[in-house]
Amino acid sequence: MAKLGFSQVDITPPIGTTLSGYECERISEGVHDELFARTLLIDFEGELFCIVQMDLIGIDEHFIEKIFHRVKDLGIKKDNLIACTTHTHSGPKGIFDETSILDEESFGFYNYELVSDYVNKVEKCIRAAFDDMMPLERMEVGSSYVQGIGSERHVNTEGDGRVFVMKLIREDGKKVLLYNFSCHPTILHHDNLLISSDLPYGVLKYFGNSYDMIMFTNGSAGDISTRFTRQSTTFEEVDRIGKELGKAIENAIKDPIYSGSINYFKTKRYRVSLKFRDIHSVEEANRRHLDAIKKVEEAKIANLPPSEMRLVESLFEGTSRDLKIAKTMKRREYLELEINIFRINDWNFITIPGEIFSNLSKPIREADNNIILGYTNGYYLYFPDEKAWEKNYYEASSSYVKKGEGERLVSIILSKLNEDFSNN
Repeated sequence: MAKLGFSQVDITPPIGTTLSGYECERISEGVHDELFARTLLIDFEGELFCIVQMDLIGIDEHFIEKIFHRVKDLGIKKDNLIACTTHTHSGPKGIFDETSILDEESFGFYNYELVSDYVNKVEKCIRAAFDDMMPLERMEVGSSYVQGIGSERHVNTEGDGRVFVMKLIREDGKKVLLYNFSCHPTILHHDNLLISSDLPYGVLKYFGNSYDMIMFTNGSAGDISTRFTRQSTTFEEVDRIGKELGKAIENAIKDPIYSGSINYFKTKRYRVSLKFRDIHSVEEANRRHLDAIKKVEEAKIANLPPSEMRLVESLFEGTSRDLKIAKTMKRREYLELEINIFRINDWNFITIPGEIFSNLSKPIREADNNIILGYTNGYYLYFPDEKAWEKNYYEASSSYVKKGEGERLVSIILSKLNEDFSNN
């Protein structure tokens, strides 16, 4: 019989912390809702499997390595440690190591004190989950679809509306809810100066005390957001959209497609090399950036509606990051990253260390038993499709991989699923 332990710990940074996610400087002035680290620990036939979820914009492999060395004495294997983030843009900067290739303007200079505090708290969270281990009575799995929350970020077409839900119930009656949904959780905009988990908070508020812990995992959200669906960028809108997503979660689990024990578990880690992007000359990158500045000014004069204005702003942000890459990035051949695939019963979970396009991941998601976990075990910005490069989208300008490498990544994942996970 499988056992389940879980725990969560407050990781809200101090007021005055610089907030991450946008090019402009944002100094937090208060806390709307606390940020958390959550741990789910499963013991299946003596093998431990650990999922850590944090209300942060992202974490790098250095953070994960620190966590692993702190808790490996519990018997958790490196392949069995999964660490993901919600990708809130209202959490702290400074999480990424000074060796990271991410730019400091958007993600901040490395904050050793904050990261050390987070590592200590996550270790305590994992150990608390280990000490809390109890027999699992049953696992319930369901899925549903929701419209009107996420849409494609550049053209107003419906995004991936699938909601995957896993409900874990222990013999002592305690319940944990894990849900997966693909969407930038950014209802709040850069003018928000309150610390918040953003969209996931709306879901937590909707469910109240119905569960002992609720864990959100993001999916293939690289090209999916609330840009065209949100009615405002307020906390009231967080509540409204959170309620709609909460209803979809309830619909997914009220008539589960599976209810029973965990009877199969497997995990495997893969090292993947993707070709690094071409780097523009500083002159070319600067020309593109000046063109984007001109378009922003023209859009302001034209008084474009917020959703259209955001498209122009994102183009500017992309050329800004492209210019930084041209000025500071050394040419390299490959981007080295890790992909984990783990299987629980009939469901395969595929980790992506960044923001893969939903359009790109469709061949993986065509099988209902495949679930993408984005922003997991690292963060390397966007994995866009070839169309994004051809359209000069912001995500392509910000990407570290060469045109076509997103498609190659999907091909590699499909190959590994077929080779190692086609049968249980």
